[in-house]
Amino acid sequence: MKSIAGNAPTSISTQRRPSSSLGPSFSQIIAKVLLCGSFLSAAVAGGAGTPSDKRPREQGKTTGSAGSAQTRSQNPYTNRLIREKSPYLLLHAHNPVDWYPWGQEAFAKAKRENKTILLSVGYYTCHWCHVMERESYSNPAIAELLNRSFVSIKVDREERPDIDDQYMSFIRATTASGGWPMNVFLTPDLKPFFGGTYFPPDDQYGRAGLRTLLPRIAQLWMDRQEEIVRSADKITQQLQQMADAGVGGGTPLQATLLDRTYEQIRQTYDATNAGFGSAPRFPRPVTPGFLLRYWARTGNKEALDMVLNNLRAMAAGGVHDEIGGGFHRYSMDERWRVPHFEKMLYDQAQLAVLDTEAYQATSDQFYAGVVHDILDFSLREIRSPEGGFYSALDADSPLEKGKPEHREGVFYVWTAEDIERVLGKVAAAIFDFSYGVEARGNVPSAQDIEGWLQKKNVLYQSHSLEETAKKFGKNVAAVSQLLEETKQKLSAQRALRPRPPVDTKIITAWNGLMISALAKASQALNEPKYLDAANRAHKLSSHTCMCRQRGS
Repeated sequence: MKSIAGNAPTSISTQRRPSSSLGPSFSQIIAKVLLCGSFLSAAVAGGAGTPSDKRPREQGKTTGSAGSAQTRSQNPYTNRLIREKSPYLLLHAHNPVDWYPWGQEAFAKAKRENKTILLSVGYYTCHWCHVMERESYSNPAIAELLNRSFVSIKVDREERPDIDDQYMSFIRATTASGGWPMNVFLTPDLKPFFGGTYFPPDDQYGRAGLRTLLPRIAQLWMDRQEEIVRSADKITQQLQQMADAGVGGGTPLQATLLDRTYEQIRQTYDATNAGFGSAPRFPRPVTPGFLLRYWARTGNKEALDMVLNNLRAMAAGGVHDEIGGGFHRYSMDERWRVPHFEKMLYDQAQLAVLDTEAYQATSDQFYAGVVHDILDFSLREIRSPEGGFYSALDADSPLEKGKPEHREGVFYVWTAEDIERVLGKVAAAIFDFSYGVEARGNVPSAQDIEGWLQKKNVLYQSHSLEETAKKFGKNVAAVSQLLEETKQKLSAQRALRPRPPVDTKIITAWNGLMISALAKASQALNEPKYLDAANRAHKLSSHTCMCRQRGS
């Protein structure tokens, strides 16, 4: 981690796989960081508590989306972001907020006018980033508060992972949580002193909204500036100490350390639902990857069983797209049932590698099938004409073609009536039993945060082929063929819906992950088309990097 204090980093670093867990040294300094920043959090939040959840507990219906800013018929506002290339920054180019990109122009203004900085970080396919764009940053009244008292900077975390890492460490330390959108208030010297993730526009659900927070922070800066600066200095020092302590010495790993790591992972494993940690539940591909290697080194069968059960549970869950293939980013529940619907390139790549290695370890064709499912989806849906891979598919998509209203997951969910209309009553009954479809919908209210998934169904493997065959008095082969035919029909029907927007950034590091996955799978599965795709993506990445090095 580069220093937060002093000069801002100026080089664009390559993106790497985001981490969804805190490092082992983090807990050791949380108490100290909280102590340093406690006065400020209490003062700003006014007793309501720091709004730091990954997602709001409940929220009214939303009509904003990835395309909301760009599809408005008239754009009365245009700010500096119109000159940027990032789809996420361009999404905010017509906000009434006087946004700056990260750079010296914004830093100089903050110092010259002695204003605090609002640093807002997100990415194009982030659902709650879209919600804040619609609710708050498109709101002229909130924009007026920001423009009067703050210098507002917008950052795409996929363009600047270095900036995201630095300030996310502050958010995690001071709120014991993290996620996007990330909104951090900084001194003019770029030191953080308060922040969180999603902020509503108005006070609700026991948390302060931006209409309350912004004037309060502005007044605190005027009245208690020296105290804020001292607190920000202390927090920055603690974060830097944590970063320095996390740098390894380059010594070989000892077997005892690997054994302790295994035990820690084993204690976080949920054998009932085959996942690691609690909800929201992420794939965490590094964890099963470690366990596979631990099993190969020690012969510990429990380590292998955790990996295999984890991969099967994800493949059977709603986090896996049964109709189109590929995996959604994470599950909001512990059973892998209700996903957050965006699809990220790095997830597809790393899960393809894991399932390839599971196939190599077991020779079980199930895992080979999952690899084909992931990679075929990736080649079909997120590959550019030049052979590179786009970064993500959005969680949101339009409710109707040509209309601005978007909602999360609308492309993927079904009512029972939808399915019966496409498949007919007999086939629909078999499909519904197999994939957990219910007349009233199968999404629990606790996971229906925005309240629009009533009567909707997320498809997951509710019953096995054998159970379905027994239920309907058919043989397994006949049921398997019928379900494949029904999925093809539903795929054709789903293709008529407006598709989720694509984040067309081609990130070198993420493409490297996919190139590796394709190469490994081509060898393990004897599939030439994957090797051809890997070579084509590698050629594009190499050519692009060489051109940039030459400055052309």
